[in-house]
Amino acid sequence: MVSRLIDLRGGCSGKRNEMLFVVYNAAAQIYSLDKAKTVVEEMNRKFIEPLESDELNTIFASVDNCKNGMGLIGFYPLKNEWIKAHLDLSDEL
Repeated sequence: MVSRLIDLRGGCSGKRNEMLFVVYNAAAQIYSLDKAKTVVEEMNRKFIEPLESDELNTIFASVDNCKNGMGLIGFYPLKNEWIKAHLDLSDEL
């Protein structure tokens, strides 16, 4: 979904942090952390102005070190409403 959103927005420069945060948060739940980071790094290259390595590392650390309200470590339980609001999505997208 986020990869398509980048394409639809013409390789946008806004919302990069938020998009990659959502991607890493999801990928970290289903892949190894190394694979999840690779997914994010590849997606980052799709932006007109990719984030710098230190910015990516901040995203990785934020998710990796998170202890969420359910007592689990390593991901945030993001609600659809939160994702829509932070990525400026409408019901049509």
